[in-house]
Amino acid sequence: MYDSEISQYSGTLQATIFMTDKKAPVAYILNSNYWGKGYATQALSLMINKLIKEYKIVEFEACIDTRNTKSIELVNCFMLYIHERS
Repeated sequence: MYDSEISQYSGTLQATIFMTDKKAPVAYILNSNYWGKGYATQALSLMINKLIKEYKIVEFEACIDTRNTKSIELVNCFMLYIHERS
């Protein structure tokens, strides 16, 4: 993820596409300076929409530490399946 206003990277976002299953696990990490500012929400939204349109993905999932409540809230916004880790 890149913040063009200040010419700096704010984090990374990726998906692994399983075409036969039409499924994509997603992963992201965001610099703490950018937490709570909507960057992850915007990036995840753009990526999910692109994967649905271009690859016809129908299932998304994320593996999240159960202590990371903000990340759980984020993926719940997109109705992603969550694999919880503690």
